[in-house]
Amino acid sequence: MSGSSIPYHLRTNKAVDRQIFLDLLKKVSQENPLDNYKYISLGGPMLEDFRQIHTELGLINLESIEVDAGVIDRQLFNKPFSCISCVESSTSDYITNFNRIGPTIFWLDYTNLDLSEQFRDCEALLRQLTNLDILKITFNVNPEVICPHGRVEEYRSVVSDEYMYPDLGDIDINTMSSLPITVSKTIKMICDKVFEGEDFSANPLTLFRYIDNRHQMLTATLILMPDNDQEIESLISKLGLSQWPFLVSDWEDVHEIKVPDLTQKEKMLINQFVPGRSAEDIFAAIGFKLCPGRSRETKKLLENYIKYYRYIPNFQRLAI
Repeated sequence: MSGSSIPYHLRTNKAVDRQIFLDLLKKVSQENPLDNYKYISLGGPMLEDFRQIHTELGLINLESIEVDAGVIDRQLFNKPFSCISCVESSTSDYITNFNRIGPTIFWLDYTNLDLSEQFRDCEALLRQLTNLDILKITFNVNPEVICPHGRVEEYRSVVSDEYMYPDLGDIDINTMSSLPITVSKTIKMICDKVFEGEDFSANPLTLFRYIDNRHQMLTATLILMPDNDQEIESLISKLGLSQWPFLVSDWEDVHEIKVPDLTQKEKMLINQFVPGRSAEDIFAAIGFKLCPGRSRETKKLLENYIKYYRYIPNFQRLAI
């Protein structure tokens, strides 16, 4: 199921996305306590998200889904807390047999390229969730793999007709920025279908795209809320999200996470200027380019660092 050769816990941009997710859940918990929520995800051999969900949020009903029996063995060995259950099942089978018995946070953390099956999973799961449940979905949206020649016909070969929206053209699937928006709009289409006639709907809170190693991923976090603009606005305000820089305006507002790879010394230097200074100011102050010969790209990386620096992990080599 791996979409990258880099170990899960060493993927910097994914780690930023996960920290922002935890930040979001903490904001939600201020108005809507999460103590009785069940957290379900595809934890992988390290179960890193489970460790953080328990230690930082205190959730005690945690369940990991894994289809590979060998990975289950590693999970049972690496399991950091007794409140984590490891279930051997495919994601589709788990969702088919899923019996929601209370508030739920569900992270479908996909890495492979079977978009049709993943869209079907999302649709089936959304039909079982209800008001104030939270769903996070991660898709592999690498156009160089899905549609290497940039043709919409290639996209049709991995996405069934039921998840193709009208007038889709090459331009919607053949760039790193357009394909994530297309997949995000497909999620919206699924949500509109599932919640037609209901008194609540799924609303996007965050949409991110990022690359660790060579695969681009799209991750979307949705919350099920009353289908009423006034109530949605009121809840967003109560959760303290109105001025939160990562709250999206719509399904096409996909933010890019692309933090620079810095040494500790470089981080210490740049951190002297944040928050408050612009990328232009920092670039002038540090006196070197992060991308040799490419001033414009260096400034873009610095802008990304300014936006996400609070969430960047600090990986260290430890000799034992």
